[in-house]
Amino acid sequence: MKNAVRPLVQDRMFESFDLSLKADGLRPHTISCYLRDTRRLWEFSRPVDPKSVTSDDIRKFVRSLTGQLSPKTIHAVQIGLGRFFKFLINEGELTSDPSRPVRLTKFRVTPQPTYTVDEVKADCMVSCLYEGRRTQSRHHLSVVRHRSARE
Repeated sequence: MKNAVRPLVQDRMFESFDLSLKADGLRPHTISCYLRDTRRLWEFSRPVDPKSVTSDDIRKFVRSLTGQLSPKTIHAVQIGLGRFFKFLINEGELTSDPSRPVRLTKFRVTPQPTYTVDEVKADCMVSCLYEGRRTQSRHHLSVVRHRSARE
């Protein structure tokens, strides 16, 4: 009988977490990612209740993601799990966050290229000639600059 009740309790817990994230004003995509990743942890570790999740469970889960996901994505998963456990603490379900002792996955960020004023002017001129019009406002100059920076 206990196994029949457990999914209902989990569903309510995830629904409450969903409502909490919406109330905090998070974007729908972020909310869906946090919920997906929290459910993944639950499927991976199969805890009886939130109190039975340990730091080792989270470390094993994070390790299982290595090779499947990029380090940056794993980092985002860990942020979402931390948010979930903080939610459970605020709800009185937990007294401590089991994800806190787990180090966040490090990832390398490729720096965005920087341009000199002369390079930006040259790119703007080329873009304006290509489009057959002149830059008439700072806004247009900004749009052209961003477009040339991405190319």
